[in-house]
Amino acid sequence: MADAVIPDALAFELAELWGTQDVPAVKRTIVVGVVVGTILLGLVAIAIGWIIPRIFLAGSRRSQVLIVGINGSGKTSLFSLLKHGKIMETRSSMVENEGAFTIHSNCLKQVSEPLQKRALSAAGTVTLVDLPGHDKLRLRVLEKLPQAKRVVVMLDASTIFQKQRPVAELLTDILVERSISRDAVPVLVVCNKQDDLMAQPAAKVKELLASEMDRIRSTRAAGVDRQDGDAGGSPDEFLGVEGEPFTFDQISNEVEFVELSLLAVAHHMGASGGSGGDANGGGVADAGGVSDDDEEATAASFERLVSFVLAVPKKK
Repeated sequence: MADAVIPDALAFELAELWGTQDVPAVKRTIVVGVVVGTILLGLVAIAIGWIIPRIFLAGSRRSQVLIVGINGSGKTSLFSLLKHGKIMETRSSMVENEGAFTIHSNCLKQVSEPLQKRALSAAGTVTLVDLPGHDKLRLRVLEKLPQAKRVVVMLDASTIFQKQRPVAELLTDILVERSISRDAVPVLVVCNKQDDLMAQPAAKVKELLASEMDRIRSTRAAGVDRQDGDAGGSPDEFLGVEGEPFTFDQISNEVEFVELSLLAVAHHMGASGGSGGDANGGGVADAGGVSDDDEEATAASFERLVSFVLAVPKKK
């Protein structure tokens, strides 16, 4: 085979170059080298063909920023404000709102110049999804999590003492989902309605939720407590460290808590008046009741919220 494939002239030249008189051996070496090289190139091509599509698929699979929360937390108000620059009248919905994220000019004016440039350059590259907050639609939230690049959890900080259980259950369901845990998908917990006198600060909300999630973890591990919409299964991942009280430091995900008043943001940009909507989610917004202190206190948090949606790293 080697005699038929390798020209004699080439074989003699290589034999002389290698300092040998065994021309047939040189031919066999060339053939083996060609065969081995072809096999290696084929393996490399197969590896590239298998790996690269999966890299792109992984990137496209996680292209959504989910806005989740129980009813009345301000999810749809946030979606409306970011997308349309104003608060529209909202009511409990059974369907999600979804659209390519291009921040409205009204919102753009509320953030720093570097973030404005980032927002304009990233226009249309992120899909914003506002998911229904009804308990019976929890499965829809869980089904969306594998597509989530980032998750925004909205909550009403003025009713957290009464609603800490359902909020903690939702946050637990998100964090134990296998792909969210495995890929350490970042989560931003927005403690909304800070303009309300009963609103709790972010540190207190974080403490309350960690304690409640520890209790939920214990009862679920014992098989006592299970979400109705949990598709009949136990949580994908154990939350935190067994044998220790749960804290957010125990998990791979970065879970950040910020204080915000959508009412204050909307009032500052003049986006709540006349729209009939409630910037905080539920009822009619009274923009005149927002103080200058409320607006100043929420400015940094709104900047952080927009940064989070656009995947801008948190300032150290």
